[in-house]
Amino acid sequence: REVVWMLEPLRSASVTRYSGTMEHPIPKGQLALTLSAFVHYAFQFSGDDSIIFADLQGSSGRLSNNKMGMILFDMMTHTPSGDNGIGDHGEAGIQKWRDQHDCNMFCKELELEVGD
Repeated sequence: REVVWMLEPLRSASVTRYSGTMEHPIPKGQLALTLSAFVHYAFQFSGDDSIIFADLQGSSGRLSNNKMGMILFDMMTHTPSGDNGIGDHGEAGIQKWRDQHDCNMFCKELELEVGD
């Protein structure tokens, strides 16, 4: 069975990074704020605070509705067990997000819980 990556030839050369594997910078701009709140939302509602999306990056491209937008790719996760794939730093990755995340206006609008 052959694995084929269809995205690479279609992806623009310009990549926007929103977070790294262990870096969760203060977001700038509406899309970055939205993605930061999404990570917080997914963490809170994943059950027992069990997943952090990391290494968020994307390229501008045409979406399925034929409008231009940001196409995210190559994300990774941190989970308590640390065995969810390459780059899963387990509890250390989750704690890094807890230490670096500052709730933004979208987190507050969604009434997401503030960290420990």
